[in-house]
Formats: sequence, C-alpha cells, structure tokens
Amino acid sequence: MFIFLLGAGIIIALLPLCVYLYGLSSLNSRNRPTLITGSIDFSLLILGLSGFLIFGGPVAISLFDSSLSGLWMGSSLKAIAVSFAKNERIIIGLCCFYLLLLIVLLVFGFRRRSRTSVVYNISRDGFLNVLAETLNQKWEAPILNSTTVPLTIYPGSLSIEENVPFRCLSIAWLNVPRTIQSKLESELALKLKKLEVSPGPIADTLLNIATGIGLVMFLWILVIFLMFRGIF
Repeated sequence: MFIFLLGAGIIIALLPLCVYLYGLSSLNSRNRPTLITGSIDFSLLILGLSGFLIFGGPVAISLFDSSLSGLWMGSSLKAIAVSFAKNERIIIGLCCFYLLLLIVLLVFGFRRRSRTSVVYNISRDGFLNVLAETLNQKWEAPILNSTTVPLTIYPGSLSIEENVPFRCLSIAWLNVPRTIQSKLESELALKLKKLEVSPGPIADTLLNIATGIGLVMFLWILVIFLMFRGIF
C-alpha cells in the first residue's frame, strides 16, 4: 500500500510539472519573443504545481492524525476508516481550511499578476527598443539604466525586471489604465512576433529536466504495474 500510494503521489505531482517544463522549454527555444499576460503566466505556473498542491495538501493534513499518517506507513484501510470516523469533523475542518487558504492565495496571486506582463526569450535592451518603436520614442541614457520606464504619451510607467538565466522579462504596469495596458500588450505582441532572436540558452536545460522527470514517472508507472501483476 505504501509503495502504491507513494508512486501514485509522485506521478500526480510530477506529471503537471513535466508538462509545464516542456512548455517553458518550447517558449525559450523559439526564435521570436513571446509576450503573455501575467494572469496566463501565473495560471500556467499553478497548473505546473497543481500536482504538488493536490498531493501535498492531503499528506500535510494526514500528519495531524497518527492513524491517518499510518496510511503512509502501511496501516490497513480499515484502521484508517475507523480513525476518520472518530476525527471526521477535525479532518473535514482541516480540509476546508486548506482549500480556503489555497483559494485566497490564488485570488491574491491572480489579482497581483493581472497588472503584469511576461516576455520570454528577449533581453531588456531588446524589449526597450521594441517599446520605443511602439511609442515612437527615443530613450535617454538615464532611462536605459533605470528599472522604471515612463510611457511618455500615456499615463503611468513600466517597471521591468529581467531574469537573465531564463531570458525573460517581468513587466509591471504602474498606474497604467487597464484599457491602455491591453492596447499596448496587443501592439507589443505583434511587433515582437516580427523580431528574430536566437533561442534561449536555458531551453535545452529545461528540456533535459522535463525528460528526466518523465523517466522517473515511467519507472514508477512500471513499478505500480508490476505490483498489480504480483511481481512485487
């Protein structure tokens, strides 16, 4: 029982992460930059971690009860059912608390990320050139060396954070009306599609990690299959 649950948990946790890393590798391997909204980027990240959220929550909750934690130590299902019946309200309360906490954190994350954009496979200077072309504006030297860039013809400014290893930018729209943000995101996305760049150096590393995770899942699937066949 322990090996089966452990294997199933590992597969559930790693499968979404493997798919997410493959997608991230694909974004970084393109020869053109890709702009996506912060909400979509956050959604993809949550989907990648969803296996850990699904599997990790019940594991954490089970640690509050010795009989339930025995599920991971080989206790019988009958003993676990008896323990659940005795502590039903506490366990349900813990589950509700975990779900509520998860929902609050997700809502907070979505609201915060809705005011950002993410551009993959481009440097900060390359993005500033595209932004200057979009705004028909030439940047002064102080602007080029600053993390905050004014939009000049629109209210508000941009805060640009560069992730060099992943070759991506996180762009926060500071005091920019949402209508203008959406308009500029669309215009920037169109211009970025016309820009040719070299693939990101992290793409191969992400692909190798995703492939390694896929092999681990395959081995656990093989172990579970052999258990059902009675070989283990």
